[in-house]
Parts: sequence; C-alpha cells; structure tokens
Amino acid sequence: MITGEKTHHVILTTVVAALFVCTPAVAANTHFRQQRDPLCSYEAPMGATVDTEGNVTKDGKTITHYDFSNCKLSNSGAGTGGWYEQVGANAISEPGGLKQFNAYEGNFTVPPAPADPSNDKSILYLFPGLENWNAGFTQVFSILQTMLIWGNNTDANTGEWWTMEGEFNWGPNIHGHGVRVSPGDKIGWAIWQTQINPDIWEIWMGDVTSGGSYAFFAQPASSWPKYNNIYLGVLEAYGDTYEQTGLNSCTELPPGDGEMFYGTSEISEAGPYWNSFNDVRTSLSWGGSPYPNGDGKPPSCSYQAWAASSDSAFLGWVP
Repeated sequence: MITGEKTHHVILTTVVAALFVCTPAVAANTHFRQQRDPLCSYEAPMGATVDTEGNVTKDGKTITHYDFSNCKLSNSGAGTGGWYEQVGANAISEPGGLKQFNAYEGNFTVPPAPADPSNDKSILYLFPGLENWNAGFTQVFSILQTMLIWGNNTDANTGEWWTMEGEFNWGPNIHGHGVRVSPGDKIGWAIWQTQINPDIWEIWMGDVTSGGSYAFFAQPASSWPKYNNIYLGVLEAYGDTYEQTGLNSCTELPPGDGEMFYGTSEISEAGPYWNSFNDVRTSLSWGGSPYPNGDGKPPSCSYQAWAASSDSAFLGWVP
C-alpha cells in the first residue's frame, strides 16, 4: 500500500458562458445511469472505504459487508431517461506515458427549485465526474461523481428539494449520506486518488454556505482501467421514481434562463508517478453534447452544453 497526502483547495468562482459549442467526447447512451435498486444501492459510512466486493472498512477494520449478489440492474439500464447533455474530455499523455486523472476539485452553485407540480416524480442529477474506459473507449467500468439531486431517488434525505451526494457507481451504487442544500448555496467537491495497491479514491462534498459535508472512499477493482475520462458537467434526468422514463415537461427543470454553471479549481493527471499532480486544465480537448431533444429523450427543451472555459462548463435548457 502506497499513500499520498493532499489538501482540498476548492476556490469559489463565477463562470461566464463561452460563445462556442463543441463536439461530444463519447456517446451519451453508453454512460452509467442512476437507476436505484435497494439490492444494489448502499450508503457508505462517513470516512469508510468500500470496494467492489462489498467489503466496508474503516481505520483498518472491517465494519460491515454489502451483498451485491441479488443486484438486478446493469449500468446501462433501459427506458427513455438518462443523460441529456454533458461536457467532457479524455485524458492526455503525461510523463511516463500515463493517461489517467488523479485529482479533480471544484465548486458549483445550487440552482433554483424546479417549478414542477408538488406530486411530480421527476428526478434530476447535476454533476461532474470521472469514468474509466478501456483502451478503445468501447466499454466503461465505473463512474466517480459528486452530485446535486432533485427528487426522491430512494436514497436517504432525498425528496422535493436539492441534496448533495457523492457516488461510486459501477452497476451497484455506493453513495454518501445525502445532505440537504438550498438554492444559492456554494458547494465544494473533490474526487482524488489517495493511494495505490490498491487504488483508493476519496469522494468529498461540502456546503461552503451552511457548513455541512460528507466524505467516503471508493476502491475500484484492481483489474479495471484507470480513470481516463472526465466531465465538467452532466444533466441526467428521469420522469419517474423508478428512473425509466424521460422528463414529462420542461418545467421539471430549474427555472430562469435554464443555465447551470460549473467551475473547477484543479484537474490533474498522474505522471511519471501516480501521485505526480500535473495541472491539465488548459491542455484537455473539451467536448460538449447539446443533444437535439436530449439525444431523442422527451421533452424538447432547447438543450445546450458548452465548454465555458478551459475548466468550466455551461449546461442550458429552456424550462
């Protein structure tokens, strides 16, 4: 086991949308969906490490075990809901020939509440994240993400309000405790590798405005590729609590000008060592996917996804 030390340095920024639209990094229908199955979804204890075998450890001791044997859902899911728009990039080559991210930190502001009816069952996810794909980018293995959630997705403390929650998803879903946040709150987040042999990643979120925070550690399978795909921002949405259908109406999206901003304070890649943190914010080739009609998903809300700068994204819609 080899570990490294690092300090979170989230910086709050204001992001201005750029005047260009980029091409997509990867196809939208291949990404991990958030479908919840009680047999597949578990809340990680604060500060604990969870691996893909379901072992949960803290302070060097096993504290519980999660059983994934009856998990019925795959990462691809079904139905018309899913990713509507995203801005992402692939890792570039660093010293030693490495093409893998090892640190990702930033912030965003909680948007207004959607103007949907009180009995609406829609679920929204807004997040940055990291995915690990095979060499040909034909298979994705998992995603690490820090999310804003609107709607009751069966996780504790989710409902008709905004919740922040970190997640490790590869079919089974490991998530932090949902912390309720308010429109206008500044949210900081960090996803960074803390050790190798085995690889372990910390997933942290904190409400800079109110002071609430939560963190846990993810241990990807040793056979998986490294995290080589990054997202500045993603809109994933569903029109029902079972996360099968697309949105029912554009009013289920946050009101206003339909914009959601993300800003990052660090995007680093490894090389020549796993804990060499090379700043690549201005070196990545960002791609945005303003899918026509949300890649065919209903409804049509004039979706836009723009690279707002070298380290910030603009996601747009008309509610």
